[in-house]
Amino acid sequence: MRLLSAWLLAVWAAIAPAQAQSVLSAPWQEAMISVRDFEPIYSFLTKTGGYQEVAKGSVSSGQLAFWQLPKKVTARFVLLKAPGAKDGYIRLVDFEGAKQRPIRVGARAWDTGGFFSLMMRGRGVDEIFDEAIALGFQAESEPIRFVFEPTDGSPPSDLKNVVLKAPDGINFAIYERLSPALAPFWQFERLSQPFNAMQMVADTTATEAFYQ
Repeated sequence: MRLLSAWLLAVWAAIAPAQAQSVLSAPWQEAMISVRDFEPIYSFLTKTGGYQEVAKGSVSSGQLAFWQLPKKVTARFVLLKAPGAKDGYIRLVDFEGAKQRPIRVGARAWDTGGFFSLMMRGRGVDEIFDEAIALGFQAESEPIRFVFEPTDGSPPSDLKNVVLKAPDGINFAIYERLSPALAPFWQFERLSQPFNAMQMVADTTATEAFYQ
């Protein structure tokens, strides 16, 4: 049996650097997640989240060579997006012929290294939670409600949140904003496109410099 390949996340700037003050403020085109099976993440994103399939097929030999994988390795992919989204896609990749093992086994939210979660907005978090559990997901906790106070002076947000743990060790953090109303950009029925990825680091200055 092939071992679980824990998730990878790659980001590409979707707009020219001149359009943003920092490369870190530019939207990223997609998150890439290594999985042992497209299901049940595919079902969660398409059936629960309303995501659309953009493309699927075999990963090119050139891409596999860029990843410095042995020639015997092959891979399949499926690319998904939230309806109407122009960035923030999710690419699932399933590798064959590569020796794999989990990353961050038993990791907790306070442990550094890797990405902790892919963050999305949602509507009806309690129902989303129930549907995810039925697909074999687990969670850090039941959905919780809290008030988030931004540091930029904008009004506090009344939120409901749950961190869903998919079978391949991938966390989806779903945020439902109860008030104030979301900006017009956020057009979705159940799940939005990912708007962020959370990473715990030991040194924020060094990490920011690495990405820039």
